[in-house]
Amino acid sequence: MNRTTNGQTALDATREMLHAKASAARDRAIALATRALLAQEEAAQAVQTIHTQITSARHLRDEMRSAVASHARTMCELGYTCMQTVVIAEELADTATRQIVIETGSGVWPRGTALRSEFAEWTVEAYRQSA
Repeated sequence: MNRTTNGQTALDATREMLHAKASAARDRAIALATRALLAQEEAAQAVQTIHTQITSARHLRDEMRSAVASHARTMCELGYTCMQTVVIAEELADTATRQIVIETGSGVWPRGTALRSEFAEWTVEAYRQSA
């Protein structure tokens, strides 16, 4: 009988150890699932934020293009040549780029160079439409 009791005690100890191991695994699974769900939610919010920023940037770009075209048409009416107005428009882009570099300390110059080209392109396009 003592042998059976010892065998049963060993079996009980093993089962207790397995229950503890299962409980720890459940706790770990819950903790990981919680972290994963939180990470997914944060990622979804980040994507939404980026989408909103892109939409806002597109609207600003449209407004900027309209302002540059309006400037070009007005300069045309004032008798400035297209080339003179292109030079002024490029200076406007350079000024905006310098302001951002000063304010943020970031290296936005490559984008500023692209902006300069766009200002020139939009100015020429507005001149062609005005002529």
